Amino acid sequence: MIWLRRIGIVLGCVTVLAIVAWLLRAPIAAMLIGAYFNRQGIVSDVSISRLEWSGLAGRFALGDAKAPTLSVDDVDVVLDHTGWLPRMVAVRLVHPVVRARMDANGTVTLPDVQAWIDRIASGPAGKSRFVSDDLAVDLQDLQVLVATPGGALDLRGAAQLKRNALVFADIAAQPTVLTRGKDVLRVDGAHLAARATMAGLSVTAQFVGSLNGAQSQATGIQASLAASGLRWANSHASAARALLRFSARDMRLGTTHLVKPGAQVSLTDIRAASSRAGWAVRAKAQTQVTAQTVPAETKELFAQLPVAGQDRALGLAVAGAAQMLSLNVTGDIHASSGGAFGLRLTTPATLTGNNRAALRVNALALENTSQALRGTGDAQLGGGGLPSLALSSRRFVWTSGGFDADAALKAHFDYAVLRDADISAAGDMSWHNGRFTLALARCAQTRIGMVRTGRSTLARRVSGLVCTNGDAPLVASDSGGWIATGAAKNLSAEIPMATAKLGGAESMFVFRARGGAPTGTVRIAHARIADMARSPRFHPLGAAATIRLANDRVTGEATLAGKHKVRIGRVVFVHDLDSGAGKAEIAAPDMRFDPKALQPADLSPLLAQIRNAKGRASFTGTVAWTRRGMTSHGVLDIAELDFASPLGRAHALQYAIAFRSLLPLVTADGQTLDIATIDWTLPFTGTHAVFALAPDALRVEG
Repeated sequence: MIWLRRIGIVLGCVTVLAIVAWLLRAPIAAMLIGAYFNRQGIVSDVSISRLEWSGLAGRFALGDAKAPTLSVDDVDVVLDHTGWLPRMVAVRLVHPVVRARMDANGTVTLPDVQAWIDRIASGPAGKSRFVSDDLAVDLQDLQVLVATPGGALDLRGAAQLKRNALVFADIAAQPTVLTRGKDVLRVDGAHLAARATMAGLSVTAQFVGSLNGAQSQATGIQASLAASGLRWANSHASAARALLRFSARDMRLGTTHLVKPGAQVSLTDIRAASSRAGWAVRAKAQTQVTAQTVPAETKELFAQLPVAGQDRALGLAVAGAAQMLSLNVTGDIHASSGGAFGLRLTTPATLTGNNRAALRVNALALENTSQALRGTGDAQLGGGGLPSLALSSRRFVWTSGGFDADAALKAHFDYAVLRDADISAAGDMSWHNGRFTLALARCAQTRIGMVRTGRSTLARRVSGLVCTNGDAPLVASDSGGWIATGAAKNLSAEIPMATAKLGGAESMFVFRARGGAPTGTVRIAHARIADMARSPRFHPLGAAATIRLANDRVTGEATLAGKHKVRIGRVVFVHDLDSGAGKAEIAAPDMRFDPKALQPADLSPLLAQIRNAKGRASFTGTVAWTRRGMTSHGVLDIAELDFASPLGRAHALQYAIAFRSLLPLVTADGQTLDIATIDWTLPFTGTHAVFALAPDALRVEG
């Protein structure tokens, strides 16, 4: 019987131990879990308050005891025993707290437990036998504390997951201030909500705050996002549509001040992917942007621009158009980590402004990387007093250092002293360090209705080819002013102050402006000057000239040549742009006539009756003008001129004719003419005549 007693004692002890083990099952389980985390190098605090056949409950904390990386006040796990092995079918976490870190690249890590998570993630693929496919996770009173380079984020809310997919989420960010360098983002409120539907996940998000940065500031920011049909699997995601809205009370971008800016971006057919190397997204987008500008600040801004700032009317037109802006863009977009971005228009984009000003972009393709923005485009500008421009580019590149592009341009505009100008050109443009340059690929066809400064018209109906001069750009401009350097070929123009027309001119020019009135020089190598007076004064002449613009005065000198390129004389002229007054001094001191060379009839139709002339003559004259009118006078002096007259050959003609007007030709009364002899049947000797020339008649007085 001893052995029976011993068996009874053993069974009793086992029973006692079993009872003790059952009673201590929760502490034992907690100890085993703690030992596991200890082997993983993680400080843990695990407490199990309930361990039953149907599940368990407790709390835990992983990481630093004072600020654990992961902690849960109450964990409730539900087990299913319908199979051979128990499986988790539901987990409820009450007040889970997660402490995370985000680096400058946006990578999120969990201190103290990140190595353990990485080991699990890199372990053998597969699903645990102890976890149900229908596992439901309920996070109540969730708090996520994220330490970022700019400050702390405190996110609070709740979420539900089932079958490893999000069912519901409602997360709000507590007010905070994030700082990065000189940029300060104030978060007054932010909220994210998501809910699963049959069509996919629906997500809404809102943000309210302000931005104060070195290059940009914005107050009263309100932004929202609404997306539907969101699905993801592994590292790929898609969404049927998304709508982003943005508005602000006031915004500054660099030196641009915008009032009540707003934007709406509608995205469809969204595709995204992510990996350790980064992320990428593409979609079809329709964008609308509106903004107002402050008139006074806009005028001041455009007054500082290299081109608009040199023309007050253009500057006012640009500033006026920019007071109310509306942008509409529809196209395909793509973006990826690292700042890469691309856009291709599917319909023309428009930027409309005040006073019916509009920029229409018919075609545009952009590719932006961290190094440069590259693209091609075709655009038109007009309305609101702006130049009428048609611009296309097969290549443009915008970098942090500036802008470069090839371009074909057709323009109709008023600018500086130019009025009603048309130009058709192709070349290369660049803008670096505030300096703009334009170099032509070939000569540009140019027409200018009028060259006018103040109340004075210097030229009109100007046309010709404008070409670059060697390697120098046609136009260079910066904040200090501009310079235009080039050559004009086959140039024609009307010169109102001389009642003459210039044709076939070949010239070189340089014009510049540096904080004041423009200055410049035009050197005409050769040209043809034709009379435009009602009563013709002279036959076409050849000319070479130098014309200068300085201190609001046009000055110049020209040499004149007649038939057979025989030099006739010189003209010196001056014109004051402010007063509109000027004069031209004409000097032909030594005109030599010879039957085999220059003849009087070669100079003027008024001298057509004087043929086969031989001798000398001189002419001096002055033409003066003001805004009220024009005056002119001159003297023609002939000494010892022989010529063929209708009565016979005349010898030793002498006369000095004083003209009271050159436009038209009018002489003073009592002009005298003396001829020594006329070879007629009966020779005349000592012929003397007194006459006067009026605009409509020749009056012989004796």
